[in-house]
Amino acid sequence: VFRSEERWEDLAGALERGAQAAPGRDEKIAYGLRLARLAKKRLGDRARAMAAYERVVEIAPGQPEATSHLVDYFTETEAWER
Repeated sequence: VFRSEERWEDLAGALERGAQAAPGRDEKIAYGLRLARLAKKRLGDRARAMAAYERVVEIAPGQPEATSHLVDYFTETEAWER
C-alpha cells in the first residue's frame, strides 16, 4: 500500500519495524537492504541509508551490497575512523 501510494516515509518506518521484529538473520538483512535502498533513492537520505547498511554489515559482515555502498561512502567522505 505504501509503495503504491508513494508514501515513502511510512514505508521506511514499516521496514525499520520489520527489521527489528524479524525473527531470522536473512529477514533482518532483507529489510535492512530494502530500507537502505529506499532511504537513498526515494527519500534522498544518505545518512539513513548508510546507517541501514551499517546494521546489515553488523549482522552479515562482508555482505556485498552493503559493504560496497559503505566503502564508497567512507571513501567519498574520508570517514575512516568509523
